[in-house]
Amino acid sequence: MSLAFSFGSLGDILALTTLIKDLIEVLDDSRGSVSDYRVVVDRLRIQLKTVKRVDEVFGGPPKSTRDAEIQADVRQILRQIRACIDAFVVKLDKFGPNLTNGGSGNKLKDVLKKVNWRLDKKEIEAFETNLVAHTGLLDLHLGATAMDEIKSSRDQLSEQIAQNGDESKTALQAQSTSLRQLQAFLVALGRALLYKLNQVTQACQDIRHTVAQVFALGSAIQPKLDEILSKLEQVARPLEDLYFTLVDHLGIQRKIFLSNILSWDMFYDFLAIAYASELEPRSNTSRRFRLERILPDRIREHHIKPPWKTAFKPMQTVHLSIAHGPAYRSPDGRGRGPSCNSSIPRIFNQVFTKWYVERPCFLYNTRFYLILRV
Repeated sequence: MSLAFSFGSLGDILALTTLIKDLIEVLDDSRGSVSDYRVVVDRLRIQLKTVKRVDEVFGGPPKSTRDAEIQADVRQILRQIRACIDAFVVKLDKFGPNLTNGGSGNKLKDVLKKVNWRLDKKEIEAFETNLVAHTGLLDLHLGATAMDEIKSSRDQLSEQIAQNGDESKTALQAQSTSLRQLQAFLVALGRALLYKLNQVTQACQDIRHTVAQVFALGSAIQPKLDEILSKLEQVARPLEDLYFTLVDHLGIQRKIFLSNILSWDMFYDFLAIAYASELEPRSNTSRRFRLERILPDRIREHHIKPPWKTAFKPMQTVHLSIAHGPAYRSPDGRGRGPSCNSSIPRIFNQVFTKWYVERPCFLYNTRFYLILRV
């Protein structure tokens, strides 16, 4: 996108019109964000027509001192327009690959560029404001020149009144009517310009408020994002570092490494060895354990154990207690002793009031369970 040009005099207006045309073409070539700056393109087209009109009116040498002063003011406004457009072109250079049909070739990069384009929307609004202001100033100078021409024509008509009589007087009245209409048009144009400037100011304030809300939302979710990152770091740890903590009824803590215990059978063997003195030897090992999970409103007992890989989680604390089971019965169906549940003392835990530890009963041949609470 080569838009450079040198501005030296009113004769260089052609270069300025070429610059505006090139900028309109570049913006129209974009596809994904064309709706974001459609107003800017329309403003550029209006300014292009105004600059061409200035070239028609002020293209020749000044006829009077008044014309020279107006041309100097117009030249200054055109320089400001050129500087404004050059600054906008510099900002658009970073979006160059994204404002064409092909893009940069990297879809993610193109998306990020479009996001940056939307985040710079306040700069687009400022550029639109400058376009409106400069176009309005050029229109005012054109109107002033037109009024001077009308005044000059009226003076000439005044000189012809004495010579031409009533016919010249009628022409003068028509010219005065045109002058009043032009004045009314200029007043309406000024009011419209002020209204648009107020709208642009309000839009900038709304954008600033929205950006502040976005930053506030980002600050609010930052702790949650940090927590998620911490969890992901735990999951990313190697398997040999992952374990859950087993706390038994005596308060002894044991780390169960998931890389060493790979199944329920291996876990049962470990518990049977660790607590052999407190379990009934003749009981079936796989039936001496019960897994319970403490939920918010109740305790759920897993009669059918879940898969070992999903039963426990890394960095989890599992509480183990020994519970007294029902009286043992012989194969002939006769009980060897009544249930001694009433005579077994219970030790309540301070955290989970429903879970208790029962000591072995030596009076009757009974069964004891290891209860896992997670």
